[in-house]
Amino acid sequence: MSFREFPEPYILWVKACITSPSFFVIINGELMGYFSGKRGLRQGDPISPYLFLLVMEAFSSILRLRISQEGFSFHPRCAAINLSHLVFPDDMFILRGAEVDSFRVINGQWCSQGVPFFLRCQLISSVLFSIQVYWSSVFIIPTKMTKVIKAMLGAFLWNGVALKSVGVKVTWQSEEDILWVKWVHSYISKYQCIWNMHLPIDSSWTLRKIFGLRDMGLRFIKSVVGNGKNTFLWLDNWQTLGPLFLRFGNRVVFNTGRSLGAKVDSIIANGRWKWPRGRNASIIEIKAGTASDLVPAMDRDDKVV
Repeated sequence: MSFREFPEPYILWVKACITSPSFFVIINGELMGYFSGKRGLRQGDPISPYLFLLVMEAFSSILRLRISQEGFSFHPRCAAINLSHLVFPDDMFILRGAEVDSFRVINGQWCSQGVPFFLRCQLISSVLFSIQVYWSSVFIIPTKMTKVIKAMLGAFLWNGVALKSVGVKVTWQSEEDILWVKWVHSYISKYQCIWNMHLPIDSSWTLRKIFGLRDMGLRFIKSVVGNGKNTFLWLDNWQTLGPLFLRFGNRVVFNTGRSLGAKVDSIIANGRWKWPRGRNASIIEIKAGTASDLVPAMDRDDKVV
């Protein structure tokens, strides 16, 4: 915090929070005095997530410095977005290549007396979690057992080989953010249209469940066209008539000479609709069914609602 130039009074307040907690002992429902803690925050202390973020920011800076050294290689499915690690309240993933040099860059030198916090993170992400993933792919592990394994990994991370259940200072649910979406676009969908793409065989359970809801989602997810560059002409639900491919099938794609993966901007010229000419029945119906207020807006991007 001093390095980040926090005000000195604030640093002293945080130190006071860490070094002055008191704990009561309840025996048979009655308070039997208290004792002072030497370090750490009270369970559920509201300052805990903020201190966690400060520590992890410093740790991430050290990690980024190490991976900038020669010899480190990114995981094959993370190199495109330079993703080296993910941090959670009770877990950390180090995403690296399988080369020995990458392992040495990250791990450095093992400590001869016990396993420090940094290396416990590596052991969990590189070995223990991989073991769980392997057996989960072989057997259907009960939900209760999955929770027990997660609790044991968290206890090892915070308390070492003692596996004590106390000492974990933060606990909250992580939420999906833009990083996950960016990764899916780069390595799973590869910017194809989600409505008709084939999911890779080795995709995770989560992705299989999400893609299994596509037919339901298509009815509720609508694209509002701006410049038309991010909306699929035939597959997205942007037109008054709904998804055009579902209504007209392959014949409309063939008759217009536009590919199945064409974007809406392929039928926009000078800020106006420019459908292919001809007396094709599908095109006539599309033009007639287009609402008068559905017009391109070249000054803004498409959005999903």
